[in-house]
Amino acid sequence: MARRLAAFRSPLRRCLLGLSLLCLAAGPATASSDATADTAAAHGVILLYHRIAAEGPGSTRVAPARFEAHLDALLDGDYRVLPLAELLAGARAGNLPPRAVALT
Repeated sequence: MARRLAAFRSPLRRCLLGLSLLCLAAGPATASSDATADTAAAHGVILLYHRIAAEGPGSTRVAPARFEAHLDALLDGDYRVLPLAELLAGARAGNLPPRAVALT
């Protein structure tokens, strides 16, 4: 497990994860423009997992070890994981906690 986590924590993978979180937070309308951390703070981030499995179509599947690494990155990055309904309500009310994330 330590080897898998070490691979996930490489600078390139961390950069890609951060960029992905910013793009998701900005939404499709602004994903190609200047997405910033302020946008993520104001709106939160929703990470979508269609299928967590060792085998199956790669476009909709995340391997269990990779999913575990994603969860570890959220813990290590001091993200606040919320139920989706709570994240949406907080975004509407303008009172999301810092680094708010929902998993679906």
